[in-house]
Amino acid sequence: GNIVSNGTITVTPDNTIALSSAVGTDGQTLCINTALTDITYATTGATGATFAGLPTGVTGSWVGNVATITGTPSTVVGSPFNYTVTLTGGCGNIVSNGTITVTPDNTIALSSAVGTDGQTLCINTALTDITYATTGATGATFAGLPTGVTGSWSGNVATITGTPSTIVGSPFNYTVTLTGGCGNIVSNGTITVNPSPVAIANQNMPPVCDDNIDGVMIFDLTSNIGLLTGGASGVTTTFYTGLNLDGTVDTTTEITNPLTYSNTAQVPVTVQTVQDIYVIIQDDITTCTSETSFAITVNTVIFNEADALYTCDDDNDTFGYFDLAVATTQITGGASNIVVTFHETLAEAEAG
Repeated sequence: GNIVSNGTITVTPDNTIALSSAVGTDGQTLCINTALTDITYATTGATGATFAGLPTGVTGSWVGNVATITGTPSTVVGSPFNYTVTLTGGCGNIVSNGTITVTPDNTIALSSAVGTDGQTLCINTALTDITYATTGATGATFAGLPTGVTGSWSGNVATITGTPSTIVGSPFNYTVTLTGGCGNIVSNGTITVNPSPVAIANQNMPPVCDDNIDGVMIFDLTSNIGLLTGGASGVTTTFYTGLNLDGTVDTTTEITNPLTYSNTAQVPVTVQTVQDIYVIIQDDITTCTSETSFAITVNTVIFNEADALYTCDDDNDTFGYFDLAVATTQITGGASNIVVTFHETLAEAEAG
């Protein structure tokens, strides 16, 4: 007979897996604690999938022929994370790979001396530079700095430098905010700017008359303090005779006896000797200083010795007539600003 037997052979294709989320989602770079853009794969033939190499905070699942990777990475340890998706069930050893790179948050740390981020200084005095070491950032912004002080970022270093030119707004609470990279990273500090004390210029002392024709007189310089300081309290005033080449007061020339200071005469003595006195006024609390100056003046009457006057006694009474105008001309040298008076005794002359 014609004997036939039948059977069936079913050939199942290997499983397949293909990225179904946007191109590039299987090679993401993102910041720590930032949600991953979901990565999905369309699969055929499989009944599940296993996931390996994912960062903490990110998980994988398979349902309805779709493998999904989702979550928020909470660590950078092990980054970049080279993950695998391996299909289970069905046929074949089908694996897909990808990479998730997790970038840490930026960092900022004071790198200048401890305390430089909390400086107190006087107006128009250079700030000690404040520097911060940074990682991850590509720049920085600065806010709250006083006029005259600026911030910059270069080579992973943020620098604050300059000379504050105002006290308006002091204390200045500044911020340094990193840009680029990951995280909202901000560092804070304070710059306190104190004012300089009042120092009033051109408060010249009244001229004094020379009492012995040497161009030198004694001055109480402290009597001028009220005018120089505007009557301010809580300040110390010191006096000096010289300047440095840059125009600042030379502190090596301090006058140690301001109550009884003898001025420096000109040689030869002139009718008017003027000397500048330089002043530093210091706030007793903040130690901020200001500088000013004033003049002291000695007026000297310079005269000549007159020739002796002679006359003849024509009647033997020991009296004669003398033209004192001749002596006046000799004494004054013809100067019109000198008044000469004559007296019979020294006592009368000294009494005026």
